[in-house]
Amino acid sequence: MSTNTIAACAAIACSLLAGGCEATFTPVEPVVTVSAGASVAPAVLVPPDIFSSPRVWFDGSWAYLVDGVWYYPTSRGWYVYLREPAPLARERTRITVTPRQPAYGYPPPRTTPPEEFGRERRPLPP
Repeated sequence: MSTNTIAACAAIACSLLAGGCEATFTPVEPVVTVSAGASVAPAVLVPPDIFSSPRVWFDGSWAYLVDGVWYYPTSRGWYVYLREPAPLARERTRITVTPRQPAYGYPPPRTTPPEEFGRERRPLPP
């Protein structure tokens, strides 16, 4: 091939590429998937303190309970359950009936006196 032919092919290719091509990208609507028999959807707003909420290991990841709604993280972002699965409903009733005790504060008062182990008691000399 001659250099003129190569130059002509290059000019034609450039004119075709610059010929007013336009691309439009439209976001896809969220797809509701089914996981463990429950409908889920992408979470619109995730609470900032979600990691301090009660959590339960369910279906291969942690599920966090925030204001009666179960959130769980995936590789595509956070999702919420639209219908609460039965195991999570049982856990929700357990969590709301018996809330966890805080990890700080004073211990509860003892009802029995403390016991000592490994210490020998001898009477004091007169």
